[in-house]
Amino acid sequence: DFKFSSLASIDNDLLSIGLKLSFERLMSMGQLFGPANIDVDIRKLDAKTLVQMQDKLQQLNHAQSLPKEKVTELTAQVDKLLVTLVSHGAEWSVKNFTLKMPQGLMKGELDVKVPAGIKIENAMALKEHVVAKGQLTVPAVLVDEKMVKQASRKIYYQQRILKMQQGQQQISKQASTANNVQPVVEPVKTLSRDEIKALAKDKAEAQIKKLIDNQILIKDKADYVFKFTFDKGHLSINDKPFSPDMLDQ
Repeated sequence: DFKFSSLASIDNDLLSIGLKLSFERLMSMGQLFGPANIDVDIRKLDAKTLVQMQDKLQQLNHAQSLPKEKVTELTAQVDKLLVTLVSHGAEWSVKNFTLKMPQGLMKGELDVKVPAGIKIENAMALKEHVVAKGQLTVPAVLVDEKMVKQASRKIYYQQRILKMQQGQQQISKQASTANNVQPVVEPVKTLSRDEIKALAKDKAEAQIKKLIDNQILIKDKADYVFKFTFDKGHLSINDKPFSPDMLDQ
């Protein structure tokens, strides 16, 4: 059963919204989730600008029936309105987030702030001013499973590329044979499903060890803890500067 409640108020033309969502049980893909809870607070939104944005977005919902020039114009207007919407120091926080999963309990919190009075041209520039901090606790088993699946997909993709290359080599061999040329075609070893699974597990374990050594992952009993900050376009996890290539296997 889902439970949802909301509360809104306006003070000096600034809108604040509080949302609460919870459920006891949810079956998804054969797995049982719940109970779960999340509280979201959004503060200091420009109320008049929000009304204008809703009007523009409603028009964009019918973009297929509008001229291309009109769609471009509306998109640009929404972009500028978004900047105005949060220009008074908008804040967004997630509290009391908990989700019981088959692998364990996930929980976290998040605070996001936009400094008041910033002067920027478009919404893309917001990332250079937004300040966020939070923490997420995830069952280690869940992270391990995801890492193994990611490694498996990568190995499977590499196998497909090798097979395609071998096929192209065979075609070239046939063409060369017709011209009395005998090229050497190296056979490609095809991994079985069990071999891919074992190799993916090894790669995932090595990657997890690397992340733990670099303190991107911090083990706390049966969980991994992520403390993250985002400040002026730079992301840090557990006080370490983060870049996507850290996740490469």
